[in-house]
Amino acid sequence: MKKDKYDSLIESKPDYGEILLQADQSDRSEWNWEDYVTFGQMASEVKSYSQWLIGKLASEVFNKWGKDEKYASEIHISVGSLQQYRRVYIQLSKQGYVPNGFFPWGVLQIAANYNPGESAKTLEELEDNGIATIEGAYRYIKEKKTGIVVPRKPSLRLIWNQDVNKWKVVLKPEDIPEIDWSDVKKQLLDYLSNL
Repeated sequence: MKKDKYDSLIESKPDYGEILLQADQSDRSEWNWEDYVTFGQMASEVKSYSQWLIGKLASEVFNKWGKDEKYASEIHISVGSLQQYRRVYIQLSKQGYVPNGFFPWGVLQIAANYNPGESAKTLEELEDNGIATIEGAYRYIKEKKTGIVVPRKPSLRLIWNQDVNKWKVVLKPEDIPEIDWSDVKKQLLDYLSNL
């Protein structure tokens, strides 16, 4: 099998399968915070790299057979996910980007969508600024692109209320003023007027 620049990345990585299996099957009662952080980081890195690898494989499959749907079906993922992995992989690998475990896949996707010709440079800027979350990357890129400072996204949760058999909206009080309620207010008033 022909070696390429990504093979050295695979060879330099520890045996993640063995590490994850060890973490899953070990007695964690004596673990400290750092143990959980270390294994959590490795699991996150494996997840992100597997999406990168699926993109690489999908690119090769598409170039050889042009069959996204069949390949996606046979590896049990949606066609849309497969095509997204392939697109992000192609775009970033053409720019010389090699995943280093710092970013989750969603950050790679945001960078690829933001400025296709400069995605690797955007990732470098994010890493230099210590931004490794999807929300942080979105906010950084939005501000850079438009000059608009996007505040932290409010936390909105839906919890199932069995007593009334309906969803309950849960908000943090400090998030309430950060939300534009105009459409919600109109929808609620329209709904209430029809009762």
